[in-house]
Amino acid sequence: MKSIVVNLANPGLGDPLFYERWSYFGSVLSFIPQELSELNKVKLLIVDQYTGVDRKFISKFPNLKIIATPTTGLTHIEDRLPVRTISLKGERVFLNKITSVSEFTVMSILKLAKDISNPPQKIAGKTIGIVGLGRLGHLVRKAAKGLGMRILYYEKGMDNFALDHLLATSHFVTLHCDENPTTKNLISRERIALMRPTSFLINTSRPSVLDEPALMKALSSGRIAGAALDTSNLQFGLYNPQPKNLIITPHIAGRSIEDRVATCNFLVNKVKATGEFPHGFEPIT
Repeated sequence: MKSIVVNLANPGLGDPLFYERWSYFGSVLSFIPQELSELNKVKLLIVDQYTGVDRKFISKFPNLKIIATPTTGLTHIEDRLPVRTISLKGERVFLNKITSVSEFTVMSILKLAKDISNPPQKIAGKTIGIVGLGRLGHLVRKAAKGLGMRILYYEKGMDNFALDHLLATSHFVTLHCDENPTTKNLISRERIALMRPTSFLINTSRPSVLDEPALMKALSSGRIAGAALDTSNLQFGLYNPQPKNLIITPHIAGRSIEDRVATCNFLVNKVKATGEFPHGFEPIT
């Protein structure tokens, strides 16, 4: 009997064949079935970072084999679950081809400097401070170098003085941190106060790394020049009026058509390679 795939992730923009790709493994549902007989058929669960998965949650699916998630971070999935988790974590070769977030960061720099700043600012020769020099940080560094920017960076394990120096001297600060206890509120009220009045802050990582209420006060008072937040706990209209020097987008930095399709195909092939579904149908490519 054909299994059921439950998709609780947003398939994103631009992949009309998302469900067909996953149908290799079974009938794809975008909801949790209510009948016990149907729950017993669920062998594959697709989730994104907005769906928390723990032992209690997966107990609904007694025959679940695999959890697939199109993320590098796994904070939404409990450790040591009795089912296999397939993700993008550690897939450096593949992820180096996924450039949407770094491109979005560059777009944010241009938007802040050219549209938000009054008068518009030149970018070449300015200093960019990259907080988190992992894969994305390296991609942003490469792009910033092409724009003629001076580059500073802070990475886990470096002295806190290096971060404070970065914040105090950078014209643009961009956050590319993992979400973990050491990065929670990393950019605190005190550290925001170190930034130049003419500087801009960009966050495409996780809301938890930034003291957002302190940032809002800094923006409203003119303490810093502007900010672009792609991941935020702030809601549109929460602050009335919303500061004109703030750009908020709904976590779309990684949602280019090409990268979404590539990620879906990559995960489908990783799940196939486990051998848990030997009698599936060939997915659409």
